[in-house]
Amino acid sequence: MKSIINRWLEKLKEANKKSFGSEPLNCCTVGRDKKKNKPTARAQHNRK
Repeated sequence: MKSIINRWLEKLKEANKKSFGSEPLNCCTVGRDKKKNKPTARAQHNRK
């Protein structure tokens, strides 16, 4: 069973390489351009 899954994963990997190329996709900026939120006055008050 494990060998069947491994072969299936290899087939998927090869199909993805043919479709998308060997480079990783760079299509989204999640987490890259996220600005840090400034703490609100209430949050600062609770920290003291």
